[in-house]
Amino acid sequence: MSHEASVTEPPRGARLKLSTPAAGLVLSVVAACGFSTHGPSTDSGGDGAPTVLSTTPSNDATGVALDGSLTAIFSEAMDPATLTETSFTLTSGSGVTVPGVVTYDNSMVVFRPSVDLASDGRFTATITTEARSASGVALATEHAWSFVGDTAAAGPPPVHLGTAGNYVILAKAAITGTGATIKGNLGISPGDASSITGLMLLMDATGVYWTSAQVTGRVYAHDNAPPTPTELAKALDDMNSAVADAHDRVADVTEVTDEIGGMTLTPAVYHWNSGVKISTNVTLAGGPKDVWLFQIDQGLGMTAGMKIILSGGAQAKNVFWHVSGPVTLGATAQFQGIVLAGAAVTSGMNTMITGRLLAQTAVTVTNSQIVEPL
Repeated sequence: MSHEASVTEPPRGARLKLSTPAAGLVLSVVAACGFSTHGPSTDSGGDGAPTVLSTTPSNDATGVALDGSLTAIFSEAMDPATLTETSFTLTSGSGVTVPGVVTYDNSMVVFRPSVDLASDGRFTATITTEARSASGVALATEHAWSFVGDTAAAGPPPVHLGTAGNYVILAKAAITGTGATIKGNLGISPGDASSITGLMLLMDATGVYWTSAQVTGRVYAHDNAPPTPTELAKALDDMNSAVADAHDRVADVTEVTDEIGGMTLTPAVYHWNSGVKISTNVTLAGGPKDVWLFQIDQGLGMTAGMKIILSGGAQAKNVFWHVSGPVTLGATAQFQGIVLAGAAVTSGMNTMITGRLLAQTAVTVTNSQIVEPL
């Protein structure tokens, strides 16, 4: 888990404006990714001072994905308390500060904007000399770099998941994973580790998290050692905010038939007062940046063996299912997208899920395969 500093967010529901800072971009400095960048300032690294080894995106990069990641690693371990919203900032070309969340883990610092970045806008990221190494030595010099955001996508802005986006499964009451294969982190709170079944958990030596042979990632529970309980509480707050955000979006299409199997749906906000069924394959057609949001006031049911097909480069990370009722995915179904569920999520045998399952109650994924969307 990581150190985190929160920044005040603007009112929920703000729409994308070309003059407004824009969506879901995460700024990071990564040391081993092969991205070599030099911003407006150069790090000398004298006297054993820490330096920034590389940044993503690179300085003067263009077409940077608005929902992508800005990532980074320093030349040595840093003091997390010195990496905050004041020492790592993002500003627009007009000098407006972009609010966001700063996290640090294993020599990597990340800035995650909490508002939509303007498409085609120029931005400058800066890490100041307030950032210090674990031994208290200040960054050699201020490090800054600039980039230009990509063009706007079709459909609504993505739903901001905040730190809830660090988990492939996040639930409040229970997680059942008997026979499942899971790629990504799991979290449960206020439920404790005893509420997780079927994963044969092994406690890490730090007590901060659990591991499992079935999980490529970490498993966090409310009764783990600090800082896990605090970070899970924050993730739940962010999940609740994401649910409220998704609920409050203005629909582009309303009262589509409750059976969407056999349909081809383009990027938009869709709303149903009823439940929704997927009894035959459904296709989501759009580009790699386009976004779909499905607001379903009751439950979502997917028949065994059916598929959600993404065409034209559409990506699971840009598909959001806000479901007030239960979500039931039939055996061998192939599901795509981020689920924000007001009730339980249950998948049948050999279901394949590319996305995230974020539930207000319980998640059951017996003998299923769950993969975190890239």
